Amino acid sequence: MPKMLSVTLIFAVLAITGTGCTKRHSGASSLVTLSTDTITVEDAAGAWLRLDQGERDAYLAGDDPAGSFVTALARKVLVEEALESLGYLSDPAMVALERAWARRGAVIRTQEIVTSTVEPLVTEEDIAFFAENFDRVVWYTVDPGGPGESVPAPCYLSEMDPAVGGLLASIEPGGVAEGPEGLVVRLDSLYNPHPGGLAEFLDDSVEIREYARRRLTLVRTFESLDRMTDSISAAHPPSIDTAAVRKLEELQNAHPGALSPETLLVSDIGSLTLVDMYMEIELMGVAMQTLVDPASFIGDAVDRAWQGMAMTDWLALTDPAVGDENARWARGRMLSAAADRLFEDVMAGCADPTDAMVRETYDSMSAPVVIPEARIFETALLPADMFEDYRTALTAGNAGALASGAEPLPGLAPEGSTGSLTRPLTKEEVPLDAGEELFSIDPSDTTSWTPPYAVPGTDFFAAFRLVGIIPSHEAAFEEIEEDVRRSVRMRLVEERTLAWLDSLAAEYGMVVDDELLRSMPCDPSDWL
Repeated sequence: MPKMLSVTLIFAVLAITGTGCTKRHSGASSLVTLSTDTITVEDAAGAWLRLDQGERDAYLAGDDPAGSFVTALARKVLVEEALESLGYLSDPAMVALERAWARRGAVIRTQEIVTSTVEPLVTEEDIAFFAENFDRVVWYTVDPGGPGESVPAPCYLSEMDPAVGGLLASIEPGGVAEGPEGLVVRLDSLYNPHPGGLAEFLDDSVEIREYARRRLTLVRTFESLDRMTDSISAAHPPSIDTAAVRKLEELQNAHPGALSPETLLVSDIGSLTLVDMYMEIELMGVAMQTLVDPASFIGDAVDRAWQGMAMTDWLALTDPAVGDENARWARGRMLSAAADRLFEDVMAGCADPTDAMVRETYDSMSAPVVIPEARIFETALLPADMFEDYRTALTAGNAGALASGAEPLPGLAPEGSTGSLTRPLTKEEVPLDAGEELFSIDPSDTTSWTPPYAVPGTDFFAAFRLVGIIPSHEAAFEEIEEDVRRSVRMRLVEERTLAWLDSLAAEYGMVVDDELLRSMPCDPSDWL
């Protein structure tokens, strides 16, 4: 099933006939009425302004921007009504997904706020210290021999609190330094792989300053977020049910419907259930689960979820407007996921096209499909230190002695093959921008190797030898049968989706005020 069509077709657009003019209307005027809702001019204008510029441009490029947009907006409302009435939005997994997105968004938005505060505080002295001490790792002891002796984890000297980092930078390993307010540190060990600091990697002073500023801003932002989380944890201590954590470890690959709603974490600012944590893990990504053992992964997931809860609470108290925007964003992400699920259910009975339908579509094509010329090459991938040797051999006419038997250029062989011959490639499919040159090779020349082509981002170069040509030709049915089948399937899915949307419009009594819409400006930005 063509998954890529899910959201696109659920909110499919049918243009509403109308030309538009320049007259303005009250924001309270109703553009669309349903039995359960109304979309006013103000509602539509607000929704338009919430689109990003690329989405607005896509509408404005059409023949009827206003009509297309209002229809899409009305269909969106219809789908949301269907999601609600069919129980998708009350599904525990969807509720938990919305909460997970809200936590994720709260961390992102809080990070943006903290970054805007931290960045201006990075001084030129901080930047110079970072550049000089870049990549140096220190092991140190605080209050050595004293009652408060502690040994922090090894860390990068360039990213440390200047009060401590400056002291450590002033002494040699084994030395002790004393700072203000009785701070005493001993440098136990120093790893200094790059004595020249950041200048060993970047020559431009502007690049050095910008890299240092970005890195220090990032480090200090995350340190601030950790302090905020710790402060909220102290004020609203979370209680974690270890038995529930163990159950989550055992069931982390189960379907959320199989999880009980028992509480895993509780605090006076909120709680997390097993289903909440399942969706948190879904957002973190399955790939991350392979990096650590299950217990460590679950522990990290709980920590992330708790930080998200803490930041959600912090936003609600310190910047309610941003908190409300985050809630709307999370709702939108959940609605998109629920719409995908609804689409899959609506399409569940959509039959695959029959062989007869596919053949009929092929036979009714107004013009034959022309398959462009394709060429098969032998490829060689050679190390850069052989570049001059290869050029010399090429001039002498025996480049094949170096190229034959070399590793092939990856990703070009036919499926299931690891040999040096490529699958048939069109001019556009030839890598390294070599299509024009390789397709200009005389078809009879199947012995010569090409000049070397650098492979960007690697220490290798590539060479090619023409092996064979498949001339351009009209496609036989067998050559494009699967492409035609996909096209027919997409048409069937679209027809079923549009029929379903029409049935929703009838069920909810959707009426668009075409006369009002025709009198509105073409650009919804001008509606208010």
